[in-house]
Amino acid sequence: MKCLFLKFGLKSLLATCEAKGWRVPTIQEVKDYDGEIEHDWIRVADLPTHDNEDGTRSVIYNNKTGETAQVSNQFMEHCCIIKLKDE
Repeated sequence: MKCLFLKFGLKSLLATCEAKGWRVPTIQEVKDYDGEIEHDWIRVADLPTHDNEDGTRSVIYNNKTGETAQVSNQFMEHCCIIKLKDE
C-alpha cells in the first residue's frame, strides 16, 4: 500500500489507478495493513451505504478512529493505493 502525494476526486483517482495498474483499497484492507499510513482520512473502495441513488457519493475512512464518511465524488481527499503485481 502506498500513499499518493496528490489529492484526487474519485473520477481522476480511478482513471489514474487504471492507467498505472493500481487499485483503491477497501476499509478491511486498510485495517489489515501493518505499515504506516501518513494520512488520517483516506478514500476507500467501499460503496456508500445510503442516499447514493444517483451514484455521486463515495466513502472516506479515518484509519486512526475507524470512522467513515460519505462525501461527494468531487471531494478532494488523500488516498492510498494498492499496486497490483505484474502477472
